[in-house]
Amino acid sequence: MRLLFFVTLLAAIPALATPEKEILKIFSDRLEKLSNPESFSEFLKDNKNLFPEPSQTPSMVVVKEELPIDGDTYTIAIGYRQVLIKGSQSILNDIWSSPEDYQKYYHLDGSSKVDGTFTKDHFKARIFKKVPAIEDQDYTLDYKITNSKNFTFVRASLNHDTKNFALRDNLKTAQKTPEGVVVREISYLYPLRWWVRAMGPTARATMKTELNKVSIMEQCLVETTKNFPPSDEIVQSCAKKAN
Repeated sequence: MRLLFFVTLLAAIPALATPEKEILKIFSDRLEKLSNPESFSEFLKDNKNLFPEPSQTPSMVVVKEELPIDGDTYTIAIGYRQVLIKGSQSILNDIWSSPEDYQKYYHLDGSSKVDGTFTKDHFKARIFKKVPAIEDQDYTLDYKITNSKNFTFVRASLNHDTKNFALRDNLKTAQKTPEGVVVREISYLYPLRWWVRAMGPTARATMKTELNKVSIMEQCLVETTKNFPPSDEIVQSCAKKAN
């Protein structure tokens, strides 16, 4: 009864307009600054708690941060994932550059294809995913891929969220090392649903679980694929392992 009263009371309070442009700009500015080998390497050196020594066992860290904007604060979640892949970086790059196949590579629940004229280095992809404990996700990301020295950088900024569920931005990197390819990702998320923000720890745990699935899927696909594209048998086997 008390919970029902609390929810009814919150619903009756006029919602303050979320400074969406300001939040997305903060996300973008931070990730753009890291999208080069020098800045990213410095970030790695200064944040070993977020990116420990690379291992074939995936590492995931999700933290919260309070963004101060115009006298208010907005709680965001930041996910950091890392995994060492003993396989070909060219196959990984081919996977990343094939948005029309993201549905099967990342075990999505709907088509990832977006109509339009794109290149291998600049394209859009739809992400539709049924997430336990949270409503279905349906959004489109704009991807830009650049290569510099021994790094590949993939910026995936929000293009459109069909459900207006969250603000998000993302930077994914692949670094070629003597031990293999080290994949790292930094994901920013601000839920626009008040009840998701109220679920704080549960929402961050769900984010951590989803990041882990991506790491396992990419590692499995690259390590078991000799010639791109991976066979349907490999994709199905990796999906089973990741989920």
